[in-house]
Amino acid sequence: MRKLHGPGVLIALLLVACGGDDGATPVDASAPDASTVDAAPLDPGCAVLFLNFEPTDLVAGVADNPAQNVSTLLPESVTSPGFHTGDPSRDEQIAAVVAQVRGVLEPLGVTVVTDRPADPPFTMAVIGGASTDFGFPAGVSGATGFLSCGSPFDNRVTFAFEQGLTAIGVGNITLSSYLTGLGVPQSSDPGSCLCWSGVACDFAAACTLAADTPRLAGQDASCAGAATFDAPAEVRAMLAACN
Repeated sequence: MRKLHGPGVLIALLLVACGGDDGATPVDASAPDASTVDAAPLDPGCAVLFLNFEPTDLVAGVADNPAQNVSTLLPESVTSPGFHTGDPSRDEQIAAVVAQVRGVLEPLGVTVVTDRPADPPFTMAVIGGASTDFGFPAGVSGATGFLSCGSPFDNRVTFAFEQGLTAIGVGNITLSSYLTGLGVPQSSDPGSCLCWSGVACDFAAACTLAADTPRLAGQDASCAGAATFDAPAEVRAMLAACN
């Protein structure tokens, strides 16, 4: 399944693309205790996030392979335009996105890098351009692979598009696409980094993860549960489940 994210009104269009081997192994939907994150090394396919701001030749394929720039989400092979290409403030904008993403993810055990890792596996976030540059519908601001809540999708390629968004908005989309594919439930809170589908997410302020996050109703059945959940603990649990 792929999930598309649109600005303002978040697109509730979930395009099913589940046939065949998607390169990820489903795990038991019951998450392990979050303390296990500190008990064993985390799978780099989930716990290493490469932020790719550069123009890149991307290949449409049947299984995500970030090391070879292969994505199952792409309708066809394309070259990404990169982030703020030619903009004098590019370095400043990149620094802002990196700081935002690191500020949320690194305390939870995720290593966020801007240089391509020498050794796979890792997750790659392709950042920049417009959705239509990649063959997605107009107005989409992000895309990620998704198996189910409780089933982390490792070694994958996600997308965060910059059209109409500030660096903060791009940071929010980068975070939400990474976390959604990690198998964490979505939230109805517009300011949550787990805001994705069916809610008018706030792209003007940096998103956060809270211990009392309201759960989005009507999402995938695997994401059902109590009305609120501990988002940081859920992220840690999914990172542990990715071992």
